[in-house]
Amino acid sequence: MRITGLSGKTCSRKSTAISLILCRQREFRVVELRTLTSELNQKTDSLNTLLASTRSSLDEVTDTKNKISVLGLGINKGTYNAIMWTVIAGLLVSNGDWLSHLQKKPGSILQSPRRI
Repeated sequence: MRITGLSGKTCSRKSTAISLILCRQREFRVVELRTLTSELNQKTDSLNTLLASTRSSLDEVTDTKNKISVLGLGINKGTYNAIMWTVIAGLLVSNGDWLSHLQKKPGSILQSPRRI
């Protein structure tokens, strides 16, 4: 016995049964793949959340490592170095002025001796 399908093709009952089985297998595979896709999307979202959390923690640690606590204030290492070198330069300049001021005083220890 022959059966006419929707496409107008005629086929035997045996081939129709096989086609039906294959169609159901494809439908099952489509459902299976959709489920797998959904699971993978959930894993991807979970990993993206974990990555964002890890990056946030890394940024915190980096900020902490780049700071020095001075008098209870967290100061950036670059700023701290600039302040310290400015203080050192200021001390050297003021020390040089102080020494030159001592050399100009009469009877100063640092004054060059007079020749008699």
